[in-house]
Amino acid sequence: MSEQKLDRDEEMMNCKEATLLIIKKQEGKLSIGDKIKLRFHVMMCKFCKLFEKDVQLIDGHIHECIEEDKLDYHMTDSGKEQIKKELLG
Repeated sequence: MSEQKLDRDEEMMNCKEATLLIIKKQEGKLSIGDKIKLRFHVMMCKFCKLFEKDVQLIDGHIHECIEEDKLDYHMTDSGKEQIKKELLG
């Protein structure tokens, strides 16, 4: 019985994993297994559900701006390096 519980626990996704998959989902880079696990987690977690909606909203606005040519921002190399430094610690 405890082995079955361990197997189920290993398949359960935490919120950190879910947020990464939500972002990957926007890029269209999820396997079917990840899609199923994410959908199950989002159904159970109100915070990840809200995060997913926010990501979709932001992504939609960005695409609108690009299509309407409102977004005219080019990042400098130093800006890119600063972001990399912040993300990698």
